[in-house]
Amino acid sequence: MASIFRSVSIHTLRLITLAAVAQLVGFTLFAAASHAENKKNSCVDCHSDPKFLVQNKKLYDYYKKWTGSAHFLENVKCQDCHGGNPDKVNKDEAHGSGAARGEADPKSGINFRNIPDTCKRCHEQIFDAYKTSDHFKKLQKDGEGPNCVTCHGSVNLEVLNTNTVRETCTQCHNKKSDNSPQVPGQAETLLNEYLASRRLHRWVAKHGEGLGSAETLIDLDKRVKDLVREWHTFDIDSIEENVEQLIKDLKAARETLSHDKSDGDEGLAQ
Repeated sequence: MASIFRSVSIHTLRLITLAAVAQLVGFTLFAAASHAENKKNSCVDCHSDPKFLVQNKKLYDYYKKWTGSAHFLENVKCQDCHGGNPDKVNKDEAHGSGAARGEADPKSGINFRNIPDTCKRCHEQIFDAYKTSDHFKKLQKDGEGPNCVTCHGSVNLEVLNTNTVRETCTQCHNKKSDNSPQVPGQAETLLNEYLASRRLHRWVAKHGEGLGSAETLIDLDKRVKDLVREWHTFDIDSIEENVEQLIKDLKAARETLSHDKSDGDEGLAQ
């Protein structure tokens, strides 16, 4: 046994020791991170109590929707939007003196007029586009313009699709209100065209090596992503122009790639 031990160099022993220490440190850091992630949150502990199914079903439903949301996956918790102190167990201390204000309070982060300012903490680029819109100007003027939750919901994020966009827009844009009643139909058509551009873009991105220039793919990718931001300006004419040009350029790229692929297959056949 002694001869075996002597055959191991001092350098090797040092490496083994360092590896063991690194593993121990890594485990310690992981445990600390896990502890921080799982730290008690009085908001969650309280509002997840099944007794709320009877006592206050609305609050319990909020909790259940949150657990199935993108916000939950991103570790966005109650206090991030509602305020309050999640470290306190006592109800009054947890809610604080005006900290966890309800939506009726004009200073609350979930007050209808203030919701865009709350959402922009994470969605800054979308907010920058939205604040150029007539929707935002209407909201600032009298508090009645549509905001983030009008289209996306307040807890479990919803993304409008071609089956829901018309109905959502019709809430304000209809014949009865005489407020641009053509908008719902335009939005539905435009969203369908944008989704078509996304499908074209996926095909081009998958087969894009034949375009001969990485800059072309980068440009197309950027324009597809920029349209998500631009949608929130609600400038239908500008969005429509950009979507149509993007589809035209994507089809041209697809044609080039399809032609190159066809030539390549013929060369292999020969």
